[in-house]
Amino acid sequence: MNNYLKLSWIDILLTILLFFLAGNFIGYIYQVIASILNVNAFIFNPLSTITIYGIVYISYYFIALNPRKEKFRISYSLKGFHLFPVILFLFIGQSLISEYLTGLIPTEGEFFGKLYQYVTNALVGNMVKHPVTAFISVCVVTPILEEIFFRGFLLKGMLNNNVKPVKAIVISALIFGGIHLFPWQVIGGVLSGLVLGLTFYKTGSLLSCTLLHCFNNCMAFLLFVKYKNMETPELGFNKIFLLPIGIVIFLIFGCLYLKYTKNNTWKFY
Repeated sequence: MNNYLKLSWIDILLTILLFFLAGNFIGYIYQVIASILNVNAFIFNPLSTITIYGIVYISYYFIALNPRKEKFRISYSLKGFHLFPVILFLFIGQSLISEYLTGLIPTEGEFFGKLYQYVTNALVGNMVKHPVTAFISVCVVTPILEEIFFRGFLLKGMLNNNVKPVKAIVISALIFGGIHLFPWQVIGGVLSGLVLGLTFYKTGSLLSCTLLHCFNNCMAFLLFVKYKNMETPELGFNKIFLLPIGIVIFLIFGCLYLKYTKNNTWKFY
């Protein structure tokens, strides 16, 4: 009897519900603790993130995995890792495309202006004030846990349940982008989710996905801390060139990656 993880649409909705319930509950708990200790709640961010994902996994284990005798396995094998330079440039290509598209979203006005200022103060402001905590949270804890959840759990569960690969990758990427909530993070989340999903589908390993995610977050962290905002720094040329440059890089290295992995098929586990 196969005991690998399989996710139905009900399971996916359940895990997303658990994620948001745990996120709101744990967020509130740490806000209360921070208030009692008279400190900034941001310093608890790494621990909060770990707690949220822990609650989701434990809850889902008792609700679904254990009754169905399914196993949740995580792999960090070196399969396909020799192609990491190719997938890295593919990732950089999508990042440039994402950066251009994100730049089209307004940062001024009654709605977008206030929201942008709120995100800047909450995210960038806390990174500048607490760089060590921010680095641990953004560059280490978050990439590891998000890859386990969105690729190693959601995407794998759909692929194991015979959802067509393209459909599974797109759905996982949309969910990944959607949980970032704010417009200036959603586009990057969706596009990076597509590349990360493709990488996981071709290798079955979280190693390359996690390293790419860490790379992306480290770059964002360094830019946020240095420039103290979420805007693209001045590059010495018109930012409109980000789009064609990104598309060219994306297509070249995307074709190379698909060529080199054309014989890689999904193995259920």
